[in-house]
Amino acid sequence: MCDVSAHTAYLAAWVFTAIGGTKPEHGERLSLPDLLDGADYFNRMVISKDELEHGIRDLVNAGLVSVVGDSFALTDTGREMWEIIWRKYEARKSGSDPIALAEKRLKLIPCTAGLAGWSVTQQEFDHAFAAYRASFAENVRKFDPKLAAFMEQSEDSRRGTSG
Repeated sequence: MCDVSAHTAYLAAWVFTAIGGTKPEHGERLSLPDLLDGADYFNRMVISKDELEHGIRDLVNAGLVSVVGDSFALTDTGREMWEIIWRKYEARKSGSDPIALAEKRLKLIPCTAGLAGWSVTQQEFDHAFAAYRASFAENVRKFDPKLAAFMEQSEDSRRGTSG
């Protein structure tokens, strides 16, 4: 059974955009840490395990995304839709982000989160999240050392440790 309160076109659009906006060309596959990175990049927040599973199941059952093991890609139909969304995004004068544009196109896909389909264990999700965070931190260190130092100090203070 679908958790109706959790099902939104926005959730599906968020996952769709994370995949399409990160590796759309020629069916390139995206790893789970890369998918978490794309979700954060496009929505400026971390997707939860339950949200990710729900979004992937809806998109797979709609024929827009394929999953092989722990890698993800747009199907041919998904790539065609992504190209339309991206063209509209690039042509906009202001306003809509890619997720909002995708949400309009995905508003009628059915909720299939309660059906058998792709899932990930909490341990696998946590491992992928740790890999994503390490990559993110490394990129921040490369491109903005002052921000990286600030983030590390903030993390230390939350843990009650110092430098």
